[in-house]
Amino acid sequence: MSNQAIFFDFLHSPNPTEVNRALEMTRNAPELEVYLTSYLRLYQSIFDKQLQKIEAAHLAYLNQATLCLNNHKLTQLPTEIGLLRNLQTLELRQNKLTTLPKEIMQLKALQILDLYDNQIAHLPASIGALHSLHKLDLYKNGLQALPYEIGQLASLTTLWLNENKLKALPESIGQLHHLQELDIHKNELSVLPEAIGNLTNLQVLDLRQNKLTSLPATIGQLQNLRELHLSSNRLTTLPPQIGELQGLWVLGIADNRISSLPEEIRQLQSLQKLYICNNPVAALRVPRSRGQAQIKEWLPNCTIYF
Repeated sequence: MSNQAIFFDFLHSPNPTEVNRALEMTRNAPELEVYLTSYLRLYQSIFDKQLQKIEAAHLAYLNQATLCLNNHKLTQLPTEIGLLRNLQTLELRQNKLTTLPKEIMQLKALQILDLYDNQIAHLPASIGALHSLHKLDLYKNGLQALPYEIGQLASLTTLWLNENKLKALPESIGQLHHLQELDIHKNELSVLPEAIGNLTNLQVLDLRQNKLTSLPATIGQLQNLRELHLSSNRLTTLPPQIGELQGLWVLGIADNRISSLPEEIRQLQSLQKLYICNNPVAALRVPRSRGQAQIKEWLPNCTIYF
């Protein structure tokens, strides 16, 4: 292994002793000192603007698997963030970020990216390069759209998009085949892409407080779905394919405009809770009292909240 390779191994170590060996190597090889400048800028940007010299302890801290920068009053991330090749969890909750640098794509080991309560309106296309990412939290931002590249996050299991300004989802969302939890409540969605049906490992889908008027027939392909939350939308009915969700435990359709339910809903024999209050339900267009009785007859083992 060359001296330069050894230097980089020590430089990126989370162990202060090993980092110190990298610093010692720069004393005999001044050409290596240039690499310390980027780390100094990174540390200055997020921790201490007055720092004049990077020490082993500073570098070792940056090289940890988790970096917590919550409530740090950050308005932007430095481009040098891409240096942190060990980073697995990056917490940036409750800052004032409006965007992410394209260098975010260099964080190849990143598994959790927490951006709760920032001001991000758009994500860079480079977000799609985070192939190790398991959880992406964008709750309470100003997101207006998702890039097509979101579908390249092949390892993603949890995606939180609640309390944003999304009007639509890209068809590429259907490429997230490992996704288990998708929370998009309190946005401005009026329609779902047909590709939503490709999320066959999805267990929780939260679409409350949107502007949905209908559901795609492909919703019936979500065979592993356990919870489907649709309350506070503008739905007038449910597609018959809803009956294909044989593993569904919870179905929330309260506060909609549903006047009738498809008979296929009786196929949901695993259903434990059905929230249907504040709808003009008259199942199969019969009087309301009979409608409630009909639903109870269809789902005798389910607790129904009228």
